[in-house]
Amino acid sequence: MEDTTVRRKAPTAKERKYDRQLRIWGPLGQRRLEEAHVLLINSGHGGVGVEVLKNLVLPGIGKFTILDDAVVTERDLEINFYVSPEHLGQPRGKVNRDLLGDMNPDVTGAYIHESIETFLENKNALEPFTLIIVAGPIDPDILDGIGLYTRRNWIPLLYIHSIGFYGHFSTSIPDAYPVLDTHPDKETTTDLRLLNPWPELLELMERKTEGLTQMNDHDHGHVPYVLLLLYYIEEWKKTHHGEVPKGYAQKQEFRKLVQSGARPYVAGGEENFEEAINAVMTALEPYELKSGVREVFEAREVQAQLAGTHLDLETNRALAISFLSEQNFWYFAVAARLFYDLHGVLPLAGSLPDMKAQSKDYIELQNAYKVKARRDWEQMSELASQRVDLDRARVSSPDIVISFLPTEYKVARFCKHLATAKVIHGSRMNTRIDDNATNLWGDEKAIARFRTKVQDPESMIHLYIAFIAYDDWLKHRYYGGSDVDNALTQAQDIYIYALRTLHLLNTPEEADHSWVRKESTDRIYQHIQELVRADGGELHVTSAYIGGVVSQEAVKLITNQFIPADNVFLWDGIASKSEVFKI
Repeated sequence: MEDTTVRRKAPTAKERKYDRQLRIWGPLGQRRLEEAHVLLINSGHGGVGVEVLKNLVLPGIGKFTILDDAVVTERDLEINFYVSPEHLGQPRGKVNRDLLGDMNPDVTGAYIHESIETFLENKNALEPFTLIIVAGPIDPDILDGIGLYTRRNWIPLLYIHSIGFYGHFSTSIPDAYPVLDTHPDKETTTDLRLLNPWPELLELMERKTEGLTQMNDHDHGHVPYVLLLLYYIEEWKKTHHGEVPKGYAQKQEFRKLVQSGARPYVAGGEENFEEAINAVMTALEPYELKSGVREVFEAREVQAQLAGTHLDLETNRALAISFLSEQNFWYFAVAARLFYDLHGVLPLAGSLPDMKAQSKDYIELQNAYKVKARRDWEQMSELASQRVDLDRARVSSPDIVISFLPTEYKVARFCKHLATAKVIHGSRMNTRIDDNATNLWGDEKAIARFRTKVQDPESMIHLYIAFIAYDDWLKHRYYGGSDVDNALTQAQDIYIYALRTLHLLNTPEEADHSWVRKESTDRIYQHIQELVRADGGELHVTSAYIGGVVSQEAVKLITNQFIPADNVFLWDGIASKSEVFKI
């Protein structure tokens, strides 16, 4: 007798090892993680940076490099969980590289024992890396230079700083940074297209609901709710001039119509009718693009293509990388916009929720959605390829090779996630305190927003001001020859830098910071006193927490999944509170 048992392929050793995380970000996310090369610029006491790397090594980051010119000291023994007395006097980067490498043999580690200034003398020093993490404190001018390079070259940048009970990180990502797979709740992504059905779906509905009222109880209770809704929509249209239910009142009336078709005498009720009634309010919503998709369609990268404008892929490296990256997001986005203009809807994702139904009926319904989805994906592939051909004809530089292979997997993945995609408009990272307010705070609208936040005593903007004032004070202290040892004098000195940041928020009519409430300036000074009291040192418990948060953001940026924090995160361990805001 023939053995017809379906045997599943046994998971590989790697799949068993990374099983839990594969369930979160999938094989594609894991592959991107394993292809990544992370640079940690480890300055200061260095504990928080190692905590971040530890949380990236364990899930299998491909490579990491530690840039650190320090040697292990007694103070490192107090704040770095991984070093021990036998490491005293050894290069700190090498020690951390070796210890982190022991945690996961799949990961390759390296270290560079030289100063950041010497390292950056090579203009191509940052080129090999897919993510750069800078652990503060660091000269704000150097950080600004790194930030400019990373934005030009489409490399995410994270700056982290942990002092005492306080910690913060800032992210710098390229402008118009697309995130396709945002991992929304499944309930928010269901697209049944009941108000925009295609002929094959209507034909299936007519076959499966024929003689609905004469069906036996078993068949009647197993008609998929999607087909029930389509059936009653057609019934509704017969008495409403061909119109579908609109507004709350009509939908309530439509629910009663569906309810009237259920058989109340069936023991336990009819689950398929209950599913149909519960889905009325969402399934009968008129088709409308979500805000994230509208933002994608309105992006400069899409509008320029639609207008026939030549995008300067030859000289704008960031733009070229964003177009020519593995997922070819923007070419697919242009194709999706053209598709929407043609049909008034997005390409069908092709997925169905679970529902009460007989297996053969559910599979038949599922196939109807899959066939329609594949038809949409084929048209998407053709539209995207047409845009690529146009750009190939425009680009004359042999250094720009437009590689575009619209595989079924790529097209399907894009169409499945497009409805919840998001474009993040990254901003330049700048912690320097200079005379240009827009460099630090942003445009006039941003300045007005932060003036309001400064006046709010509950806002954590005061801690952020204390941090950047501390960094700028350190720059002048170490590089400007200042010799300040008294804690009170230090706090007062740093407070002067904080007042300079507030001065940058002044309106043209304001000569000083008198507009700031005393409660706010007092809070800034309290934070500065705490930073001085800690003497710039790290507490392992704070660094471990910040390391966990930052590593999550790093995974988001590496896998290009989930929505990253944009763009400042602050942690106050004394008050046990955190806040995220954008600068």
